[in-house]
Amino acid sequence: AGAAGVADGVTFTGWVAHHEVQRLLAAADVFLFPSIREFGGAAPLEAMAVGVPPVVVDCPRDSVAMGSASSAFFISIGEM
Repeated sequence: AGAAGVADGVTFTGWVAHHEVQRLLAAADVFLFPSIREFGGAAPLEAMAVGVPPVVVDCPRDSVAMGSASSAFFISIGEM
């Protein structure tokens, strides 16, 4: 984050207790889930449940799981 110049606006929490997840997600402006190995994860859906738009890799499984939600952003692997 420091090298990219975004340290003041990005928080890397590391592991958090399950009961803290919803509170932390709700405090976010956006949820970035750039995994190319873990498709269809629940984390982007949890973000959407608290009104936070997720940014995910565009794959058929995630597109179906999130439907045509206007709050989800799909990116190709080359855009990461």
